[in-house]
Amino acid sequence: MVECIAYVVQTGSAAEGKEKALHMARQHYPEFNEFRVYHVEEIGKMTLEQYKTRLDEELEAMDWRDRDIKHSSAYRVLSDAALDRENVSMDEWLKLNAYFYKCVKER
Repeated sequence: MVECIAYVVQTGSAAEGKEKALHMARQHYPEFNEFRVYHVEEIGKMTLEQYKTRLDEELEAMDWRDRDIKHSSAYRVLSDAALDRENVSMDEWLKLNAYFYKCVKER
């Protein structure tokens, strides 16, 4: 039997994330003997300008007939920036957030 589960963890590196996810899986599912990590993705690690560029790209590609912005890929970029405290300060994020909502309002 094959089970597929996903964990989102916050660590300092991809290797630490892999180990933390495996540890969590073993705790939550002790009935299974074997666990395999098939994907590790580091989020963040971008500068404010890179977040703004990516946000612009996602806003441009957004379907504006669907006004559910909280589930859009553009909003996901904003969320990623909010979690990236290492590269984006609170003041910078607030500016990015204001920019996002200004763009949404203009459309």
